[in-house]
Amino acid sequence: MHTTISIGKKRRICFFALLEIKPTQPYISTTVWAGESPNSPEIKGHTDHKSFLWQGLPMLREENPGQSSLYLYEPGSYAPRARVDEKEGEAENKVYYFHTDQIGTPLEITDAEAQIVWQAKYRAWGSVEKLVVNEVEQNLRFQGQYFDVETGLHYNTFRYYDPEIGKSVCC
Repeated sequence: MHTTISIGKKRRICFFALLEIKPTQPYISTTVWAGESPNSPEIKGHTDHKSFLWQGLPMLREENPGQSSLYLYEPGSYAPRARVDEKEGEAENKVYYFHTDQIGTPLEITDAEAQIVWQAKYRAWGSVEKLVVNEVEQNLRFQGQYFDVETGLHYNTFRYYDPEIGKSVCC
């Protein structure tokens, strides 16, 4: 399946995914951003490319050029517990630990030395009010949601959620 969404004249988001999803087999979803991004400097001819590997519905792995992240969850839930980052050119992987609220929303991430490297304060419907500490990129939000920097929405595998209004906005 291939879907393209145009956002203005210069920006496009393309989605590629397998048509058949089986809960016991991993599948890959790839997102490609082309053109300008409101959150990064414009680089002519540059395309950002992210791939996601899903095990059933939870996201298992996120891959960017030169870096990948493996996510570990509480058994039977979407509540993240740890993330292992592997970067090209670095001898050792970095391990980060999630500290969540009672419903599994990440509040803090600590590194192997127990130092806080990411911390957020949220509003009622899940939008980030303030990033208190932002030393590592962290896009997991409510359980099963991934923050899409390009749109400002949270991706829920099958639809987008707008945390400003507390509702899904598209299919």
